[in-house]
Amino acid sequence: MKTIQAKAGKSTKILSKFSNSSTRTYSFSASPVSGEDAPSGTVEVKGSNWIFPGRPTFHPLKANNIVTKSMWNVSFKVFVIPEQDVNIETKFGKKKWPLLIAAVVIGIVGVAAAIIMISAR
Repeated sequence: MKTIQAKAGKSTKILSKFSNSSTRTYSFSASPVSGEDAPSGTVEVKGSNWIFPGRPTFHPLKANNIVTKSMWNVSFKVFVIPEQDVNIETKFGKKKWPLLIAAVVIGIVGVAAAIIMISAR
């Protein structure tokens, strides 16, 4: 987890992704620095379809927030504009792509080895 301090009235970028067309959900939490009960403000989500910028969407800032990147969003950015100073705890885990790629490579090598062994008979 990563903590980002966002100042009152200022737009703070908490996520910026340029990726493939996979759908992905990101979650983060917000807590006021002053210890107030609930954060308030706006979450701005900007996505673009390759060279065509999409319209930003706005959501109220809550204690627990979820934003979703659609398959059409190649560029995806999330900004927080709080009404009071807040700490943002991001929960953007790293994808397990290296494990997936290793599994695919091992599978391909296994199939190739089996083909070579069968054809050598």
